[in-house]
Amino acid sequence: MLEKYLRFIYSYFVLLLDNSIDLKPTAFDIHFEQKFKKLCCLIKERMDNL
Repeated sequence: MLEKYLRFIYSYFVLLLDNSIDLKPTAFDIHFEQKFKKLCCLIKERMDNL
């Protein structure tokens, strides 16, 4: 359930960020994706530890 929610948030942010015409990921997009994946891992760990 949480994963679906996070995916939704991620896709929403991607839509917000991806208003450029070219589809090549920028350095910021890559940085954002890495940060987001790290955040998801942290949340998942916390949920597993509950």
